[in-house]
Amino acid sequence: WIGAIFYLLVLAWTGNVLPKKKALTLCLLAIFFYSVLVSLEYFQFLPHRVIFGPSLGFYQDPAYILIQILTVAAILFFIAETYGTFSGALKKKQEELSKTQGEVEEARKVLEIKVKARTRELQELAEKQEERVKERTKELQEKIEELERFSRLTVGRELKMVELKREIKKLEEELKGRESK
Repeated sequence: WIGAIFYLLVLAWTGNVLPKKKALTLCLLAIFFYSVLVSLEYFQFLPHRVIFGPSLGFYQDPAYILIQILTVAAILFFIAETYGTFSGALKKKQEELSKTQGEVEEARKVLEIKVKARTRELQELAEKQEERVKERTKELQEKIEELERFSRLTVGRELKMVELKREIKKLEEELKGRESK
C-alpha cells in the first residue's frame, strides 16, 4: 500500500500538468508497475517488508493480492480521472478569464477614446460658450454705458429743472415782495 501512495502523488501532480489522455496513460502505467511489484512480492522475487504492524501473511493470499491490485487500480484511475477533469476545467476557466480580461482591456481602451472625444467636445462647447458670454458681456456693457449717458442727461435735465423751479419761485417771491410794497 505504501507504493500505491507514491503512485497517487505522481498521478495527482501529473493530472494538473499533463493533458487528460497522457495522465490516463500514466495511470495505466502506474497500475501495471504496481501490479508487477505486488506480483514480484507474491512470487517472492522481492522480499516482503512489514512497515506498519505485525505481518499477517496477506501478501501471500491470491484473493488479497487481486483485491489489492483492483482497489489500487480503481483509486489510481479515479485520481487520474478526477484530477484530469479538474485540471481541464481549471484550464478552461483560465482561458475564459484571459479572454474576458482581453475584452475588458479592449472595452477600457474604447471607453478611454470615447471619454477623450467627449472631453474634447465639452471643451469646444465651453470655449464657444465663453465666446458667447464675452459677446453678451460686451453688448450689455455698451447698453449700460448708453443708459448711463441717458441717465446723466436726464438727471442733469432734472437738476436744471429743479434749479429753474427754485429760480422761478424766488422770482415770484421777489415779484410778490415788490407788489406788496
